[in-house]
Amino acid sequence: MTAKFISGSVTQGSADAFATASITTGIASVNLGLRIREIVVSWPSLVEVDANVQFEIMRRLPTAIVGVSDRRSVITQTRQIALTTSGLVVNDLITRIAYPKDLDLMIVEDPIYFSVDSNGTSLSNVIVCRIYYEEVRMTDVQKLSALQESANA
Repeated sequence: MTAKFISGSVTQGSADAFATASITTGIASVNLGLRIREIVVSWPSLVEVDANVQFEIMRRLPTAIVGVSDRRSVITQTRQIALTTSGLVVNDLITRIAYPKDLDLMIVEDPIYFSVDSNGTSLSNVIVCRIYYEEVRMTDVQKLSALQESANA
């Protein structure tokens, strides 16, 4: 089976500014959902100590990073550089998040949104993301129910 994926990126206009970009899923007019299997995020190479970059995939147009406790959020990730007593701690440049077959993390919205925000950085950041998925057939009732749940979040 060929892996299906959606990819996109979001770029901050200036250092430490919130930015968002919409990504078309292509499922607006059909009874399909996208069951997420893996998300791969490519992070900027941070050079500042105490820098913090956050990335989020949202189901609705965001105005800020809201966190995973919000049902509109598909994923929220943070990358930090910190100076500790053992030296400089830097997170990996690429994060892979795999989802097991029994987890139904679904996207039924079109479009979805990639967002980035940061603090303590002197440059604008670019985040690149690829979402691997399986297509899932849904009834009208299932799709409307999923859309309503997201809208009421």
